[in-house]
Amino acid sequence: MDTESHGGHHPPQFSEIDPVVYITRALEELRSKSLVEIQIETALVWCGRACAAARLGIHRDSDEYAHEAIAHAALSGDDALLKYIRGLFAQYGVMV
Repeated sequence: MDTESHGGHHPPQFSEIDPVVYITRALEELRSKSLVEIQIETALVWCGRACAAARLGIHRDSDEYAHEAIAHAALSGDDALLKYIRGLFAQYGVMV
């Protein structure tokens, strides 16, 4: 990971992360949301990252995040979401 584009932060080692935390979160999410809801929310989170990275001038990361947003929007089956995300990309200068 390029730590310079992330404010010099180093991610924790995988061995330092308790997987139960993530499994518990996933169980809660799967019990409360449909797959489509998860895909829409995930698309919007990746879209936000893409727009934020573009504003920070981290274009390589912005491109990666944008592709994730587009993939999850497509998986949601919601064409309006894809159009909305592409509109935000245009507004924030995300080049995909």
